[in-house]
Amino acid sequence: APIIVEIGVGYGDFMVNYCQHNPEKNYVGMDIRFKRSFGVAKKLEQLQLQNIRFLRAQGQRLPWLFDKAEIDQLFCFFPDPWPRGKQHKKRIFQRELIQNLGSIIKPSGTLLFKTDHKEMFEWTLKEISHCPQVKILWQTFDLYQDYEEVHDENIKQLLLPMVTFQTKFEKIFLQQNTPIKALILCPQL
Repeated sequence: APIIVEIGVGYGDFMVNYCQHNPEKNYVGMDIRFKRSFGVAKKLEQLQLQNIRFLRAQGQRLPWLFDKAEIDQLFCFFPDPWPRGKQHKKRIFQRELIQNLGSIIKPSGTLLFKTDHKEMFEWTLKEISHCPQVKILWQTFDLYQDYEEVHDENIKQLLLPMVTFQTKFEKIFLQQNTPIKALILCPQL
């Protein structure tokens, strides 16, 4: 079955909804924060979903956890923006990880990323521009406005999980009328 990985599951809302609607896919959720991880683990135990595994681990560990071309799709939604300059080194998408994503995501696979934080999104785009192992298939500074304008059916299909299932944080940002920035990344063949 396809392997779907989510970095930073937060409270597990997206993960649980996605898995319930896609029982034919194997899902690995990752988060490092203990309190949230404990809550997600309890929720998963109660639901007894067979297609989910949960790891308390950092996203930077992906290259050590997965083999080459093992991941079909990778989700990273609303990671900590680490807004201050000295904190940027803590952001998830550092060049080294981005380069490794080019090998652990299948050639036909994708990374779906979304955030409310404009400065971090721009910073991430700049980091990606230095990594020839990956390429951006699609990007936007306003996901829900621009989704309606997508005419490429393949891109529209890839965007479906991003617009169908929302995280707890995303619902808050949308209530505040904060545009959601998003991109689809794939290995460079």
